[in-house]
Amino acid sequence: MSDVTARRRSIRAKTRVGRYARLVAAALTAVPISLFAAGVANAATATHFSVSAPASAIVGNTATVTVTALDSGNAIVTTYAGTVHFTSTDPGAILPANSTFSGGVGSFSVKFSAAGTKHVTVTDTSSSITGTSGAVNVTQSTTHLSATSVATTTAGNSFVVTVKALDGGGNVVTGYAGTVRLTSSDSAAALPANSALSSGQHAFTVTLKTAGAHTVTATDTANSGISGTTAAIAVAPATTTHLLVTAPTSSAAGLSFLVAVTAKDAYQNTVTTYGGTVHLTSTDASASLSGNAKLTNGSGTFSATLRTIGNRTVSATDTVTSSITGTSGTIAVVTRTSPIRAAGSDRIGTAVAVSQLNFPGGGAGAVVLARSDDFPDALVAAPLAATTSAPLLFVQGGSLPTVTRVEISRVLGARGTVYLIGSTSAIPTSVETTLQSLGYTTVRIGGSDRYATAVAVANVLGGRSTVFLATGINFPDALSAGPAAAHMSGVVLLTDGTSMPSITRSYLNTHVGTVYAVGGPAATADGGAIRVVGADRMSTAGAVASTFFPTPLTVGIASGATFADAMSGGAYLARLGGPVLLTYPTSLPASTSNYLSAVRSGLASSSLFGGSAAISVSVQTTIDQLLGF
Repeated sequence: MSDVTARRRSIRAKTRVGRYARLVAAALTAVPISLFAAGVANAATATHFSVSAPASAIVGNTATVTVTALDSGNAIVTTYAGTVHFTSTDPGAILPANSTFSGGVGSFSVKFSAAGTKHVTVTDTSSSITGTSGAVNVTQSTTHLSATSVATTTAGNSFVVTVKALDGGGNVVTGYAGTVRLTSSDSAAALPANSALSSGQHAFTVTLKTAGAHTVTATDTANSGISGTTAAIAVAPATTTHLLVTAPTSSAAGLSFLVAVTAKDAYQNTVTTYGGTVHLTSTDASASLSGNAKLTNGSGTFSATLRTIGNRTVSATDTVTSSITGTSGTIAVVTRTSPIRAAGSDRIGTAVAVSQLNFPGGGAGAVVLARSDDFPDALVAAPLAATTSAPLLFVQGGSLPTVTRVEISRVLGARGTVYLIGSTSAIPTSVETTLQSLGYTTVRIGGSDRYATAVAVANVLGGRSTVFLATGINFPDALSAGPAAAHMSGVVLLTDGTSMPSITRSYLNTHVGTVYAVGGPAATADGGAIRVVGADRMSTAGAVASTFFPTPLTVGIASGATFADAMSGGAYLARLGGPVLLTYPTSLPASTSNYLSAVRSGLASSSLFGGSAAISVSVQTTIDQLLGF
């Protein structure tokens, strides 16, 4: 081949290569750039869905279903942008709303409502693209119990509570093998024994006895999380079987008081529909009683005045059906005396006067001694005085006053026990020596400070667990707490104002029981105590009296401005079982006045502690008038 021929072939070959290169370049230019970016499968169109679901599921529990858009070659179509709709062979299944997903794959939550073999189908809302999951074996698991019953019943009548074991879809679990226990908000209800269910359900017989709205709860005995409660059941009272007659435990002869009469059924429910007429009688032939009357909504109040000293009762009887009747508790009818003032020339003399009122013929079991010029140690002495049957008398500084020594001799005789409250810095050894030289046995109860002394007194009393807390920074709250503590067989302990001393807290931790906080500072110091608090010292004393002495036979009044008279008076009232109330020297507080008015019908006696400088004559006149003298 000549050189000319070779050159011509070479030129033709290069020309063909160039032409082919241009054709390839043109073809490549026509291909979408996204084909290179996302892969060849993205160029395809979705033809069906793959729907992946778990092989098993529990009714009511969430199952995850994964939907994948695929092309004809089962490659993921990541560009699929359609909306899918869900259906299931379980018509009650909770399915997702119509949804979209990105990247060709989406996960969705499904809850099946019934047991069996179920499927989930996913369909494009605008085309024929669809897909169905494999079989899902849906089984039951008991998640709760249902308890159904009547909406209304009558106390004492039986009815049926139907209990069913249910799964998360509300279906009865026929294979439930647990044991069910019934309880009720009616503590008096008659309930059946624990029982298994039959084919997932059982009818229990229940009797409710307390009127009002109540429920019955069924609980699996092995798993308290499996339970169910009825709707509220309205329980009406049964028919009237008797009358409840409530009267005070004591009354002064000749003073009227109120008697409450209530119609009751056999289960002590008030029968508001009772329409009978009530007639009152009394074991006191001289009694004045209200006339016959009907009750209102099952209740009524009547006036009664008893005049014969001794233990009496009041009865109420239906005027038509004599078996519908009731009788009060014993009412102690006592002779009524006007208020007595116990007073001396000073606080020491007043303590002696109170002791003479307390033990007019002597015969005290002991004597309790405290300082007259400082209050902390004596604040806690009332329960000790009540327990030992002792008056509270005073020393003057480091000496034993003659009037106190004479009174000790009068109430104890030549021998006896004298309790000294406080350390030697409160009552010096010289007083103790003097008493011993007179033939008396002395017992000193004291601590390093007022708080420790209070604990020491509590320990002497046997470590009682009923505790009345009051501030030791001031005196009024502890004064009213003393008789109440004695009445409740408790002790008085002191707080450091709003703070709790460590020795007081230690006692409370060791002697766990009921704790009352008297007054605001003590209530702040122990937030867990039962609060007995008024707006001021006077109303706090009234609150203590109302709480612990609702129907006293005796009551005492002392000045709230000073401490000494109320201390000796408190020891007296602690022994008799009455409260000490506080007053201003020249005016009677409303709290004290209100309490006296409320309890006057049952008071046999009352006392004022201190001279006219402590409680003025005008205040005494007001008290006399309140009490009907």
